[in-house]
Amino acid sequence: SDATDTWIRFLVVRMLIWAEAPDVMKEMARMADLPLEELQSPMRAIVLQYAVHHMGRAEAIKQKYWKVQDSALILSLIPPTLDGRRGQQILYGLCAARDEKKKNTEEEFKMMNETLTAVYNVR
Repeated sequence: SDATDTWIRFLVVRMLIWAEAPDVMKEMARMADLPLEELQSPMRAIVLQYAVHHMGRAEAIKQKYWKVQDSALILSLIPPTLDGRRGQQILYGLCAARDEKKKNTEEEFKMMNETLTAVYNVR
């Protein structure tokens, strides 16, 4: 398989999630319980987005990957030797699956601000 074929698969997965294909939804739920390092790098953001949007795991994901340190939110890459794109994938998963009920509210802006602050403060 060539690189184009590989990336098309991820697009197809996203489309099947949008269509709520039962087999794909079941597989996403299974993958959401796996450690991130066991997922293909491009699949991480998809799985995180699914976990936030369809499983209500935004707070659990935030608490697992973010910590308060020196009065600022810092992205916690545990262990720090893992793929540097992990932070971007977590950010995508949290921000891309916005809660429509909170859209354009103070709560949404606060969460997005904290998320962006954390990404720019990664040490």
